[in-house]
Amino acid sequence: MGKYCFSLSVILCCVSCTVTEQKTDSEINFNREDFPVSVSLSNPDTLTISDALNPLDFYLVRDSMVLIENADESQQYKAGLYQMKTGKLIREFAPKGEGPNEFVSCQLDVRSNLSAVFYADDFMQNKYWECNLDSLIQGGGYLIDYFIYSRDVIRLCPLQKTYIGYNFWYVDESRFDNGISFPLKIYEKTTEAGGRLSSGHPYFVANVTGGFVFNAPDRKHIWVADFYDSKIHIYNDSLREIKCLHGPDCFKRSFDATPDKKNSYFVSFEKGTSYRGYVAYTTTDEFVYLAYEGTDGTPYRVYDLRPVEVFKLDWDGNLICRYQLDKYIRTISVDSQEKYLYATSYNSHGDSTTFIRYNLH
Repeated sequence: MGKYCFSLSVILCCVSCTVTEQKTDSEINFNREDFPVSVSLSNPDTLTISDALNPLDFYLVRDSMVLIENADESQQYKAGLYQMKTGKLIREFAPKGEGPNEFVSCQLDVRSNLSAVFYADDFMQNKYWECNLDSLIQGGGYLIDYFIYSRDVIRLCPLQKTYIGYNFWYVDESRFDNGISFPLKIYEKTTEAGGRLSSGHPYFVANVTGGFVFNAPDRKHIWVADFYDSKIHIYNDSLREIKCLHGPDCFKRSFDATPDKKNSYFVSFEKGTSYRGYVAYTTTDEFVYLAYEGTDGTPYRVYDLRPVEVFKLDWDGNLICRYQLDKYIRTISVDSQEKYLYATSYNSHGDSTTFIRYNLH
């Protein structure tokens, strides 16, 4: 959970285009029995990447290689590419530093196993890089382009000349939504840094809001999988909500607002409760896979994290399959044949992570 809290999603700035809220009566409630297929997955293989010194997160690419974020901030490079079969290093990348092509921080955003493009988010500098996998493999210049994203964005989806950001100040709770009625906004890409656009809002909600934002291969549909609610939203390219999938649980969240500074409040969930929806995603040309934690009001857990589920849907939002895992995970990938599910797993917050693989068939 810490990966998405304030310390990792912090603050940004750029010119934005206002989008008027456009909702429809599109909510569809579902439960676990609505999936046409349910499968229990257990006893995954453990995959050892021997050359990785301090791995944090693992992502399968091209069925045979692994992109790895490094956990140790003192390492010279923030990430590396490795052969999966041998565990050997192919190339380190994202060098530590504050120069033009260096990284103060690095959070990988790998949206598909087979894509030639992946992203590297330097969240401390609000710099979002487009990276080319082929160039990385061949030893060339892998950093294709970047933009400085708004400090009002907690998660984003890059488009050609713009990007869609999830508003840092929005929460789906009318008492604390800071007068912001819609979570998404279209921003122009820029390389100019700046301060937070929406300073002055009374409620700091970054630790109870947000979601993964990604688009379909045809770029016509935008998906948002909520971090702290049991909802999946699907929007068209004009950001009109065309479907909201609510389930398989129905969170009834309660919030507290604690005075932080004069005329400012820190919003959290009611004392003794926690809520967690979607924790990871990956995509193929035909399907979306979403890892779902489903913490519904129970106390926040640090140890012995509960196993998660993975939901498979098509790009129209139809339920395809539900997988019940026997472990907690926080990243997922699938191979090109969709025969295996790869994941980053750990048992307790602060533990070292493990690269695992489930057989889906």
